[in-house]
Amino acid sequence: MMVYADDGPNGLAGTLLDSVNIPGGTFTTGVYTTTPLTSPVNILSGGFYVTWYMGGNNVTLGTNGVTSTLSGSNRGFEVLANNYSEWRSRETQDLMIRAIITRVGVGAEEMAEDGLGNLYPNPASDVVYIDLKDAVKTSNAVIQVYDMNGRLVYSNRLQSKNNRLELNVSSLSNGLYTVRIQDGNNQFSRNLSVIH
Repeated sequence: MMVYADDGPNGLAGTLLDSVNIPGGTFTTGVYTTTPLTSPVNILSGGFYVTWYMGGNNVTLGTNGVTSTLSGSNRGFEVLANNYSEWRSRETQDLMIRAIITRVGVGAEEMAEDGLGNLYPNPASDVVYIDLKDAVKTSNAVIQVYDMNGRLVYSNRLQSKNNRLELNVSSLSNGLYTVRIQDGNNQFSRNLSVIH
């Protein structure tokens, strides 16, 4: 089983993200078998492909019967001689491959009762608003934005209007971030997703 990013030609499979060898006899055809990746794969934008390579004779992939193309995913492909083509039985069968996806935070645990209000819209592409409520009590507060790798990508003195902060995120790349407000010994964090 291989997982590829969709950064190939015309949005097809490109960069190999992970590969797992599944020995024969460890799965049953027609039943979903959960196979963990060797390590978590972070996908910040775009999509991915899960590819099942038949490593021998009489190896099959389970299918679900569907009554019409509306009930099937119509996203199954066959790979023959390294060329992708639509799954030949897509109108009557759906391939039994699925991905279990978990949204992961960016490292700062949010606290509902920390005195900091909502951050919206989230996800955002242009401007984000943060309701400060009673959280910020001094004029020395600083706002910082960190990417998923913990790198500081933005820092500035807090300038709010009517206890609402405007943060322009249009220059940030797609991805997950931590927005942190530091006011003396108090620190408040919110997770933010940027999608353009």
